[in-house]
Amino acid sequence: MNLEDEVRRGYTIPGSMKRVWKVQLDLLKKLLDVCERHHLRIWADGGTLLGTVREHGYIPWDDDIDMAMMRDDYDKLVKVAPKEFARPYFFQCGYTERFYPRGHAQLRMDGTTAILPYPLFLNTHQGIFIDIFPYDAMPDNPAVLKDLIAERNQRMASFSASGSKPSLFHPGRSFRNWRNRLAFKKRFFEFEEMLRKNSTVDNSEVSCLSFIVDPEHFFRDKHWYDDTLYLPFEDISMPVPVGYHQILVRQYGDYMTPRRAPTYHDGFWKLDADRPYQEFIPQLRRELRRKNQI
Repeated sequence: MNLEDEVRRGYTIPGSMKRVWKVQLDLLKKLLDVCERHHLRIWADGGTLLGTVREHGYIPWDDDIDMAMMRDDYDKLVKVAPKEFARPYFFQCGYTERFYPRGHAQLRMDGTTAILPYPLFLNTHQGIFIDIFPYDAMPDNPAVLKDLIAERNQRMASFSASGSKPSLFHPGRSFRNWRNRLAFKKRFFEFEEMLRKNSTVDNSEVSCLSFIVDPEHFFRDKHWYDDTLYLPFEDISMPVPVGYHQILVRQYGDYMTPRRAPTYHDGFWKLDADRPYQEFIPQLRRELRRKNQI
C-alpha cells in the first residue's frame, strides 16, 4: 500500500489527509536522515509500528507518525536539533520552546496547521508534526518503581493545571495559569533528571514514562530493542525494533485484525497541509471566547 491508494480496507482516504501524510513523511525523512548521520537509534512506535507491520504504510484512519528512541539517543538528538532542523522544520520540545506543554518532542513543519484543543491559547508552534517519544529504563525494584510513578503523577499534575485557557475577564486566573506553566517546566526538567538516573544497563524494562498515562501497560523488555530491522512504509524503509511482534501483542493483542480506534490526536480543531496555523488561531480564539468556553 502507498499514498496513491484510493481505498484501504474499504476506507476512502480524503485528499486533504493524503496531503497531511505527505508532509509528515517529509518530516520523517528529515528526522531519519539526522539520526542516521549522528548514529542515533530510532524506531516506529504505536500506530506507526502497527501500520508498518500490517499495512506497509499508514493505517487508513491514522493521522500522525509516532517514533521512539532510548533516552540516551533522545538526549543527543535534542542537543543537535537546533543546528540540524532549520526552517521550514522546527524541533519542538521543552528545551526549544518556552511554553511547550508536553513531555516528548515533536518535529513540525512551517506553513502548515495541526491545531489541537489544548495548546490553542499557548504561544507554541502548531504546524503539522510527528511525535518522538523517549523511552526510559524502569526500576526493577517494585518499591522504587512505585515511588517513581507516584512522583511522575504528582509532577505531571501541573501539566493539567497549566492547560487552563487564559481569560481576559479573569486576569487573576490567567496569572495563575501562566505561573502553573512555569512550574510545570521546572518540575518536568527535574523529573527528566530523575528518569536519567535509571540505566538500561542495570534494568530489564523500558517505558515512555514522560508521556503514557498508564506506563505499566506500556512496559517493554529492553531486549526487544536490541537490534533494528527495516520494513517498507509507504515509499521509505522504516526502522522497527527486532521485537516488534512482542511489542504489538503487548499493546494491541491480535494486532493483525484491523479495528478502528481513536488516536491520541483524535479531534484536531484544524488540520491543513497548505495554510499556516497563524491564519487560523485568531479566529478560533475569538470563536471560543464568543461561546464562553474560557
